[in-house]
Amino acid sequence: MSTTTKARARTSSGGSQKNQFKFRWWMALVLVSVVAVIGIIILHFSNAATTDGPAPTGPIYWIGDSLSTGFLVSGGLQPKLEAAGYTPAFVNANPGRSITQNGFSPGVNALSAVDADNKNVCPGATSASIKKYCSEHNNTYNPIKDAKTIMLYIGTNPETDQTKSFSQLQQDLLTKLRAINPNARYIWADIAAPGNYALATSQDSVNFARLGNPKTTVQDMINNFNDTRARLFRNQVTIYANSIKLNYSVFSQYKFFWQDKFPSIFQFPQITDQKDSQGFIADGTHYSPAGSDKLVTYIVESLKTGNFVKIPLNIIPIDTTDWYKVNLLSPPEAVQIKQKNAPGCEQQNGFKDNSSYKGCRIQSTTPLTITPNTGNFSNAQAFLFPNRIITICATSITASPQPPLTITFSYKGKVVSTANAVYGTGSDLAKILACGDTNAPITQVDTITVSSPQLALVNVVSFRQK
Repeated sequence: MSTTTKARARTSSGGSQKNQFKFRWWMALVLVSVVAVIGIIILHFSNAATTDGPAPTGPIYWIGDSLSTGFLVSGGLQPKLEAAGYTPAFVNANPGRSITQNGFSPGVNALSAVDADNKNVCPGATSASIKKYCSEHNNTYNPIKDAKTIMLYIGTNPETDQTKSFSQLQQDLLTKLRAINPNARYIWADIAAPGNYALATSQDSVNFARLGNPKTTVQDMINNFNDTRARLFRNQVTIYANSIKLNYSVFSQYKFFWQDKFPSIFQFPQITDQKDSQGFIADGTHYSPAGSDKLVTYIVESLKTGNFVKIPLNIIPIDTTDWYKVNLLSPPEAVQIKQKNAPGCEQQNGFKDNSSYKGCRIQSTTPLTITPNTGNFSNAQAFLFPNRIITICATSITASPQPPLTITFSYKGKVVSTANAVYGTGSDLAKILACGDTNAPITQVDTITVSSPQLALVNVVSFRQK
């Protein structure tokens, strides 16, 4: 809970002790709801949401970072696309770019690049394919508006806008593009490698880093690598999690490089040296000339055949970059609440003089479980979290003294992580909000259990990455 939220809860004053409690209670309830709702992403799975089949031929608009630069220089990206019928192929590549971080030269991020490319590029065109298209279309070609396919090769570089999650920034970029071209086929490439561990820990790398910071140590470089790995893993999960919600296909470069050794698209290879046995990945992030050439050929074939990767329907990914809220009495569509081997929970209606309060009655003898909703999603078997320590908060009213709520995360009957959610002190909000962290990172779970050594009335459980 933020200091600001606590401070607001302490500002109520005036009236009798009874009225003072009622005022703080309602204020606390509203604040908890606001905190929990911010940034929530609830995935709705629909067979009609993701477009299937090959990408339509005709003009293609491609926006990417240094990987795409390598495809242009060493992979023959533009001629290969155009030979396959994706013409004109308009590729905007910029090393170092992300959705909000400017590239190296010129300094343009993805959002700004879309603004710059949203124009008629026929005047002054030098590309033979663009000149041909212009001559056949009244000397008019807007590479975004006229595109039949739009490819986004974004997600490896960090974002400068820290006020939004990668998921929100994805939506910002797609909203901008779809305002220009709502009818194109949208394809987002996943992430192949988590960064270069070998380079991060080499003496040459440390010496290079010391040019900017003489105090850089090997451990600093290892920490930076681990941070990069964690960020790219979260982006990887988000790219797949949003593919249905934001209606785009996923091209998997990860599958191309790692499918034989690492079948799970949600787990980066946990190896020291990120160079693959074929030598296609040069430094753990970028591709060798041979890698670029082979991957571009694979990309073009995937566009032609519709060889895209769908999120497994037996997994429900949860983006916990911001709070993910589970209202126990009215849960998200992907969630099922059970207690006493029956759907739903034992309800508590009313609390003291607040007759409208509703919650679930939870004790150690009657724990509550949160599971995937196999009714709405018949193949659902597990939740996918982003392999991080998770902060759990529950809005709960218990008798004094307030015991911790025990929350366990399990997979196939085995507990993988546990959290003890304890109450704060000093304000009514703190007294009804129990929070704690998992004792280990969690990834795939099929059961979340909430229990208490004594009666607790719980109505909301929320999750967020620590």
